[in-house]
Amino acid sequence: MSEDFYLRKYEELKQKENHFRILNNFATSLLYQSTVEEILWDVTKNAIAKLGFEDCVVYLLDENDEYLVQGAAHGSKNPSEKEIKDPIKIKLGEGIVGHVGKSGIPEIINDTSKDPRYIIDYAVRHSEIAVPIIAQNKVIGVIDSEHPEKNFYTEEHLDLLITIASMTSTKLSKANALMELERQNEKLKKINAELDRFVYSASHDLRAPLCSALGLIQVAMDEKDISNIKGYLSLQESSLKKLDNLIKDIANYSRNEKDRLKQEAVNFESIICSAIHYVKSIPCYNVFEIQPVIKLQLSSPFFSDEERISLILQHLLKNAIQFQDPQKPEKHVEVKVTQKDEAVELSVTDNGYGISPEHLNRIFDMFYIGTDRASGSGLGLYLVKEAVEKIKGKIEVKTEFGQGTTFTVHIPNTLNQAH
Repeated sequence: MSEDFYLRKYEELKQKENHFRILNNFATSLLYQSTVEEILWDVTKNAIAKLGFEDCVVYLLDENDEYLVQGAAHGSKNPSEKEIKDPIKIKLGEGIVGHVGKSGIPEIINDTSKDPRYIIDYAVRHSEIAVPIIAQNKVIGVIDSEHPEKNFYTEEHLDLLITIASMTSTKLSKANALMELERQNEKLKKINAELDRFVYSASHDLRAPLCSALGLIQVAMDEKDISNIKGYLSLQESSLKKLDNLIKDIANYSRNEKDRLKQEAVNFESIICSAIHYVKSIPCYNVFEIQPVIKLQLSSPFFSDEERISLILQHLLKNAIQFQDPQKPEKHVEVKVTQKDEAVELSVTDNGYGISPEHLNRIFDMFYIGTDRASGSGLGLYLVKEAVEKIKGKIEVKTEFGQGTTFTVHIPNTLNQAH
């Protein structure tokens, strides 16, 4: 055999040895990575970069199993440290990366100009290799590399990336399991803390109106004057209504915690009418004679959990009416629903007392009542916050003490999260 043959074999063996060393070093470095972010960057820095590839991007499937999102990069997409230049996301099933993410089958594209699926990211490249990261028979990410030359990637490159993807998958599974355990631990801590507050506060708040009603019954039984008896009965009714409202709030809390998130067309007009009917049972509603101003700006059907949105609006409207300033000649409450792209903003604005700074950070705490003006259970705004979290939204508060308050809830469209 010729000398060239032996030299070629020598170079091949030398390259294989180098690849084994890279894999071995990568396996070692992975041991010290504990978070998903650390693992993804370890793939690009301690595996792909060592292989001599010009660039590489590691995609991770988002929590809705809809998009593959760039999580780490090597080459032109990584100008410094753990930075991704102009990060993009690719819908599952679209582009070469999206197809590999959906099929779970690795691909080598020798000439991207002939593949209509090719998506230009940072610059046009003529070769591409994409390998899925699979855990428990489900694609959770994709390792993708591109090169300016045609026919650059080989079967050996494919075998290497499949091995790297497999090692990454194992580590990611452990990291995700650890993250889930930490989430569950935090949830358990929250439940325990809430249970302590609940037992302490509910035992008092449940017994107080009950004891009051029982005491009034005893006094009424000894009363002969019918007008006085009616007065005692009216006071009893007030105490029992307070108890009933507390029990309703507790039931709402329980349902919100247990019920799964629904996806249904939301009828905001019906929700607003229902919320107004609900607050009419509040004594101060008739005292202030407030008719909320309604502004609806909806351009297309919206999907979310109607029952939870209804609960949110009921308690925000109740809060706005309860904290009206009786000294102001005009009482104002506005409910506004505005559609913005794939979300809806629901806001409730009042011109009541406003919230003083010392109470602002605690208004969403369970059983927190920051003023003697409140006659509720202290669960209303807490229920609002919990319901907002369940529908994956967020809530903002703008207030000026003595002027009024605006609560704005950002609600995502669950239709865009469904599969």
